[in-house]
Amino acid sequence: MTPTLRCVTVFALAASPTMAQTLVDLHGEVVLACGDPAPGLPGVTVFDTAFAFDPPVIDANGTMVFRCRLDGAVSAANADDRAVFMGRANGDLQLVVQCGTQAPGLPAGTLLRSSSTTAGSGGLDADILLSPFGELVWFGSSIYDPINPANTPTTSDSAAFWGPIGGLTVLAREGEQVPVLPAGVLYGSQSSFSRQYHKINSQGRVALQTALTGAVTSADDCVFLTGTPGALEVVAREGDAVDGSGLTWSPVSGSNLSYSSAINDYGQILLDCKFAGPVTASNDRALAIWTPGVGATILTREGDQAHGMAPGIIMTGSPSRGGNSWNNSGNTAWLWTLNDGGVTITALNDRAIFYGGLGGVALVVQEGDPTGLVTGERFGTIDYASITSNEAGTIAFASTMVDAAGVALPADVDGAVFVGTTGNWTVVLREGDVVAAVPPTVNGPWVCTSIQTTDPNLNSRGQMLLSTSLNDGATTLTHWLIYDPAIGLQLLRDTSETYTTVQGTGQATTSVSYVGTQTGCDGSPCWFNNNGDFAYRQSVTGAVSAVMMRGHSGNLIAKPSSMSAASGGTQTFVIDAGPSHAFNIYALVGSMSGTRPGTQFPAFGPLVVPLVSDSWTQATIELFNSSIYSNTLWITDANGRATATFNLPPATGIAAIDLYHAVVGLDLSLLETFVTEPSALRIY
Repeated sequence: MTPTLRCVTVFALAASPTMAQTLVDLHGEVVLACGDPAPGLPGVTVFDTAFAFDPPVIDANGTMVFRCRLDGAVSAANADDRAVFMGRANGDLQLVVQCGTQAPGLPAGTLLRSSSTTAGSGGLDADILLSPFGELVWFGSSIYDPINPANTPTTSDSAAFWGPIGGLTVLAREGEQVPVLPAGVLYGSQSSFSRQYHKINSQGRVALQTALTGAVTSADDCVFLTGTPGALEVVAREGDAVDGSGLTWSPVSGSNLSYSSAINDYGQILLDCKFAGPVTASNDRALAIWTPGVGATILTREGDQAHGMAPGIIMTGSPSRGGNSWNNSGNTAWLWTLNDGGVTITALNDRAIFYGGLGGVALVVQEGDPTGLVTGERFGTIDYASITSNEAGTIAFASTMVDAAGVALPADVDGAVFVGTTGNWTVVLREGDVVAAVPPTVNGPWVCTSIQTTDPNLNSRGQMLLSTSLNDGATTLTHWLIYDPAIGLQLLRDTSETYTTVQGTGQATTSVSYVGTQTGCDGSPCWFNNNGDFAYRQSVTGAVSAVMMRGHSGNLIAKPSSMSAASGGTQTFVIDAGPSHAFNIYALVGSMSGTRPGTQFPAFGPLVVPLVSDSWTQATIELFNSSIYSNTLWITDANGRATATFNLPPATGIAAIDLYHAVVGLDLSLLETFVTEPSALRIY
């Protein structure tokens, strides 16, 4: 099977209890599989092991980046068997960097690799970061000069690299001077790279937490930096003053001054921090926001009066938040434990979620508040790790429930995932509920048996990815579901699926691995962007051990995500605006200039179309219902659905370009009724 054909290979269901078609089955793409040729590396293939791929990240346009293990023409000792690849689909994957090659920006002979020669010691860290739009990568690696090992002693054998493909440069090297700190203060190790502690925004500005060596003591040997290569500045350094109150910065763990890093497009940084100085264990934790040109401002602090609550109720412990609750508006959601000495706060109401930023903080929901369900349930224990929020201020979280009198419910019906705003909550999924999105079997309907509280994964459109165990009365399977505010729950994938690749057919799926709820700096999880694109590693059994998958959910599903200009091809659009938009006029329009800030067409109404209007926009309008753009101006069916295609004829001499499309719905008065998310297509 050729790479071009393979990029549109999808899951095929085997005989199983569900026999349901999933979104992955219908619209998924196998990006790369074990045993496939490694892009850009002649004679090299992807090693056939369940851990050949590390979980990928995906940017706002649907570009993926991931580390991969290699087999074939690489070091016999496996010291150079790792590489990083970037792309939309199989055909356009590009090699970013390979272990054993020259380290960008460092003296000749300094290689991206470890000094060890044992298997799996390639040196490139697994947590590769990708900027939200610019396709800049940032990663850490061990470095080694095998000819002159003295050039890479253990005190200077790691570095962090930053930049585009073909333009990588050194951001920080272990053992070298930190340019914004006093002489003799050096970078510590850069090889332990983590998406929890490192971030990059769309301007390429990084959030870097690092240990320090050289002219330091145990009281000032870590720092939080931000900026770009050659233009870094200090956010916080251990021992430095926080403000004029005598507080100083203190590590929350190891060499980290924030439990996680979070940076938005404006360069603001959220710190989940700890203080030293005139503090005690009851007031040393806080959330702070650092703003370029301003510095750090404490947003909320342990021991202070609880925001929006009765006098005497204070916040205790640590401000607990999920990794995907910081957005471009400078707002975040988090949970505090509450205490007032037992006056009004008990074990039944001692947790609350707050939301806000420098413009103000508001109480969102408190344990014991009504859920809004007609049967009177109240919120029980709110799971802090599940708390997430988006640009619109929508909050999602998992929680147990109690009855109207505060009595615990049976364990098989007491958990649910909620989404909404203060006093306006929607139950996305509840234990004990029948999940209609999954067709019943001969054994019966599928019932939710447990809520996995590390979900939900929420994007700016209010879409949510979450996993749960379902039982049909005889079989229990883990299902991945997608929630869309306009469509409701849909089945993303389940563990009954099989798939076909060049290596064989019928391999059964096992586990899904993804990068967790860490933000991708565009107000969405690293693996699930604001346009509904997602990417994950699928481990399987059979001839192939693992595949790298991508897919899409939402109102406009388009496949494939990339096409060769020389070969041409067809991108198919599936429009699903929901039954509320049945028999609406729809128009599919495009752009070559991107999706932000979008375009408003006053003649059609107030909605902003997520495309930058340009010459291609006009071309798509002129080509409505043509051989190039077929069925792109018509009417949705009774379910609000339709299909359209973009047909690219073979051509030569065309430079690589990205196209973006979205669908606008209109009523009979030609007023806008809906706008879909944009979809991206790379022509290479």
